[in-house]
Amino acid sequence: MWQFNLPSSLLLASGMVSVITAIFVAAKPAFPGKLSIILMMVMGAEWSISAGLEAAAPDIASKIFWSQVEYIGSMFGPVLYCYFILGFLQKTKDGFIRYIWLLWIIPVLTILIGATNGSHGFLWTGFSWESREYNSLSYHHGPWFWVAVSYAFGLVFFGGLMLIQAIMRFPGYFRRQAWYLVVGSAMPVITTLIYVTGLSPFGGFDISPIGFLFAGLLFVSGIIRKQMFDLLPIAHHVILENLSAGVLVLDEHRRVLDLNPATCDILQIKNTIIGKNVIEMIPDLRPILERLSDNDNKKTEVKMTDPDRWIEVSLTPIMEKNATTEGSLIMLRDITTRIKYEQKLNDLNLQLSDSEKKLQELNAQKDKLFSVIAHDLKNPFNALLGFSRILHEESSEMGAEEVHKISGHLLKASRQGYDILVNLLEWSRAQTNRIEFNLEAVPLQELIAGSISNMEFMIRAKSINLEVKPFPETNVMIDRHMIETVLRNLLSNAVKFSHRNGKIILSAEPSDDFYSISVRDYGVGIKAEDLKKIFLLEYLYTSKGTEDEHGSGLGLILCKDFVEKNGGSLKVDSMIGQGSIFTFTVRES
Repeated sequence: MWQFNLPSSLLLASGMVSVITAIFVAAKPAFPGKLSIILMMVMGAEWSISAGLEAAAPDIASKIFWSQVEYIGSMFGPVLYCYFILGFLQKTKDGFIRYIWLLWIIPVLTILIGATNGSHGFLWTGFSWESREYNSLSYHHGPWFWVAVSYAFGLVFFGGLMLIQAIMRFPGYFRRQAWYLVVGSAMPVITTLIYVTGLSPFGGFDISPIGFLFAGLLFVSGIIRKQMFDLLPIAHHVILENLSAGVLVLDEHRRVLDLNPATCDILQIKNTIIGKNVIEMIPDLRPILERLSDNDNKKTEVKMTDPDRWIEVSLTPIMEKNATTEGSLIMLRDITTRIKYEQKLNDLNLQLSDSEKKLQELNAQKDKLFSVIAHDLKNPFNALLGFSRILHEESSEMGAEEVHKISGHLLKASRQGYDILVNLLEWSRAQTNRIEFNLEAVPLQELIAGSISNMEFMIRAKSINLEVKPFPETNVMIDRHMIETVLRNLLSNAVKFSHRNGKIILSAEPSDDFYSISVRDYGVGIKAEDLKKIFLLEYLYTSKGTEDEHGSGLGLILCKDFVEKNGGSLKVDSMIGQGSIFTFTVRES
């Protein structure tokens, strides 16, 4: 049974850290040796994971298999390390680089010898259980094992020595970056030495791959804390010239010592500024450079002009051994796109906040609406219940005239309740977008005649004189249901607020590509201060008719919404005691 104990878990964790490090490095901008170090960490992951599985394997056969697999990562990793160092230090054009393929001979031979070890015993000559506690198997190493270990050590030592010699010439800031590489690279070597010398605290357990756990942690720390691989002071023509970020090197007097092409693009520099004062040549940088201290690492954003754009400015002091500042390194990144997206995000947040506020207002209005509707529905239903009870209990004792009178009251209350419910239904469907909008060519005369027919009873009940002014035969492009609802509400209001034996005028006149349809009454009129309320849901303005008719205040709001959905407009003119004129427009077909 597989035994995943502390040693095997450490090895598997080491493999995962190596994978994460490879991903971190892959995400960095291009730099010399990038592919080699990624592959090196992948090989480290292969070595660690294979070793972890070997440590947890339940039998000798499985352990031998995973030991053979381990040699792929343990032998290819040092070669890739040398490839990385040579690329990192820009040694790829040296004469001996043509023979670099020779570095693969011993690793390939080692893997082949490991795969066939059972027939010759060159890599290991036997096995014995070292520790049952840690499920570790002790390998009796053969002669080729020491050849392979010495070769791997030699490659790492060679690469590390070249790196140390190079970084001693780096400025302090960059030297600290590179030391993360040196110390990290030494970790697998140290753990391997502990293993081969028999000093491992876990018996015969091979802790060599755990070195990649510490190496990966150091590499990730260097990437995050020191921006390792962002900028290295080597191969100027490769790093600076091809770096996507702008780089400005200033002396202690803020004169430009060096810059790369990206800086010229970002700052829109057309002439050379080498040797000139950066503040004089690029005035937009003056506020930021005068505010930043040369003794601190700083990062800020500055808005440039001509053309307008945003630049991220990072200032790093260049320090010498005596801790004196010899100049500054400035990195520039064009963050205009990011700033624009942030501004859009802020705008969206403001819109969201406004929408939330409007939603709260609408909810409050909705609550008010239902409260008003519930109250207004009580009146017609109270009338219905009252007159129905009278009719039910006393109809046998009533004359025909009394029954006719009560039935008229019943019909009036039913009509009021029906109108309120229809408007409420239409409004709720409009608010939830459940009304299908279907434009069609409708004869204007047919539209008006149908609306008058539907309102004929109400008009006769108050003995209203309805005058329809003549208009030419034409078609209008409307949603029939919506405009019929508008006419029904306007005629109903005109009747409601007209005095008995009053007069209503219905007219339609052409106006450019529209027809203006007007409903005029000579009733009670509307106060000037109330005119602004009649189309707003927050007020739900309503008043009683001339014969105590009730309404919900929702009809005119619905009319305005439906007219505007049909591409028209609705307006009202009114004077107290002289009546009102409601006019809406519809498009001619």
